[in-house]
Amino acid sequence: MYKQMRLSYRLTIDDYYDAGQARNRKNRRVSKVAAVAMVVAISLALIRGLNVQVGHKYLSLGLFLIVFFGIFPASRWIEKLLFRRALKKTGDKSTNEYVVDISENGIRFLDQPQEDDRSHFSKYSESPSSFILYQEDSICAILPKRAFNPEGIDSFREILSAKLPNY
Repeated sequence: MYKQMRLSYRLTIDDYYDAGQARNRKNRRVSKVAAVAMVVAISLALIRGLNVQVGHKYLSLGLFLIVFFGIFPASRWIEKLLFRRALKKTGDKSTNEYVVDISENGIRFLDQPQEDDRSHFSKYSESPSSFILYQEDSICAILPKRAFNPEGIDSFREILSAKLPNY
């Protein structure tokens, strides 16, 4: 049995960023697999090259691997920085406090007059820090896990998985 919950929270820039990352999770997996395949192919080409001295092969390979695997953390940092700048330009809404009532019948944002039943949301995803609700492929609502108590997270996860497909 699900119990009724009331959440009160403010969204941070990190909440918006994490929701965007959760939305693009599938695309990132494909790009990482392609990147690893590229590293393997280039590594094999460097090792098997006929005109390169043995020491230079391994030095080239080592430098390539260092640069390649350094790109992932650096690109995340750069992407987050650009996201923060864009959010500030469009108007940071992190000062808004959201109050949400959650029950088995629906989700109601108290700053909005109508209750959002689950037919309004088409799917959901979960990141380590939040639940993201979608309408089609657009993010409709972000509910940070820090606003829930531990039992509330499990209860809300049950409600979502019973009513909506996971994205």
